[in-house]
Amino acid sequence: MRRISPRDRRRFRRLPATELNLAWRPRKRLLARYRPIQGHDFTREGVAVTAATDTFREGDQVELLIELAMAGENLVVSRVLADVVNVAKEGNQARVGLAFDVAASRRFGAAALRARLGRMEGILERSEKQWLRSQPLDSITGLAG
Repeated sequence: MRRISPRDRRRFRRLPATELNLAWRPRKRLLARYRPIQGHDFTREGVAVTAATDTFREGDQVELLIELAMAGENLVVSRVLADVVNVAKEGNQARVGLAFDVAASRRFGAAALRARLGRMEGILERSEKQWLRSQPLDSITGLAG
């Protein structure tokens, strides 16, 4: 069984964002270009990213472009609003927690956006399970042997 850290505030299991391409821009500047950013893990509620220490502050709102790379056609969700809810500084980089603001994202209806984010989460979950099945048991962290 997965142990939950007392510092873990997420309600949903985190999934590695290895197949996820992310880009962001400030919320108030619609003419600003999207800038790529490194994602770490993803849930239908939010995403953790790494950025330069001074890029984000708690309370900022950003607009995201999320692309899940797949074998056939990529699944893209654009203009998703997210709130910066956590900034943990690690040297000259920061690990930033972004929570999706589904209600404020008007590109799709809230229900359609929730469905797309849930679909992305499901695909990442199946991909992780498939990867785990191909690994030797002793190489998987968290399994007691």
